[in-house]
Amino acid sequence: MSISGFKAGMSVDAVFIVRKFEQKVSKYNKGYLDIIFADKAKEISAKLWDINGIDAEKLRSSRFLRAKGTIELYQGALQMRIETLEAANPEGPEIDDLVDCAPINPETMYNQIISKVSAISDETLREVCQKIYNDRKTELMYFPAAKNVHHNTKGGLLHHTLTMLECVEAICVLYPFLDKDLMVAGAALHDIGKIKEMHSELYGVVTDYTLEGNLIGHITTCVVEIEVAAQQLGFAEDEAIALLKHIVLAHHGINEYGSPKTPMFAEAEALYIIDLLDSRMFQFEKIAASVEKGMFSAKVFSLDGRMVYNHGRKPNGNV
Repeated sequence: MSISGFKAGMSVDAVFIVRKFEQKVSKYNKGYLDIIFADKAKEISAKLWDINGIDAEKLRSSRFLRAKGTIELYQGALQMRIETLEAANPEGPEIDDLVDCAPINPETMYNQIISKVSAISDETLREVCQKIYNDRKTELMYFPAAKNVHHNTKGGLLHHTLTMLECVEAICVLYPFLDKDLMVAGAALHDIGKIKEMHSELYGVVTDYTLEGNLIGHITTCVVEIEVAAQQLGFAEDEAIALLKHIVLAHHGINEYGSPKTPMFAEAEALYIIDLLDSRMFQFEKIAASVEKGMFSAKVFSLDGRMVYNHGRKPNGNV
């Protein structure tokens, strides 16, 4: 049975993919495991309160775990109380049932992005984007956009990028003074540094951050990649490259969110807002689906500690 079918009071014995694995200490000064399990459709928080005799480091290294336990309702969300836990090695169809994938085929998304990038009229921006996408195609076929927060699925980086590009097209119609070439290039490349920031396995699960990811981060890594591509193509002194690098540096909006620079022109501000919008909509959709209709989620750290309410309404006023 998939996580979507879990109900409070159920006993469960199943293999899951591991999204998060942390060893913590309770208010009673006892160690416990705080885990997020997932299948291809949904995630569930899980706790193992008694870790006596448990080799936590061995379990941490496994991408798949078999857990036996009971489903409980906690603060409006289902949670699993784990009784036994062990490493698992699923194969073939069993893995396919567990891996969460972007809703569009990666090759299709890649080709759609390349089509939009190829329509950039500015030669410098177009060729830099094309070169980087050609160099990174293999990783883009499976890479997620994040470890946990948003688009953390196989092909999630392409999905996030494509959605942002579609937002760019709409916003450039509403605000025709914006330079669409800059917007398209910025959206296409803003998170390309994630490929060097994280270790991702072929099914799109991030195992850890790389040395470069921990020491430098994806924003600076992306700027360096743009500089290298521009140098190789003979565009290093073009002002368009400086503008593109600023968009990347500013796409988290403020210093507190990791941006070395705050947006200094309209296209950078718009890209920051589009990036935030897409990541937030992904989270709201996913979190609301994880709680029962008429219930609130637990407080969500990545949403500034807010709870998410599932009102149950669908598009066109349907309930």
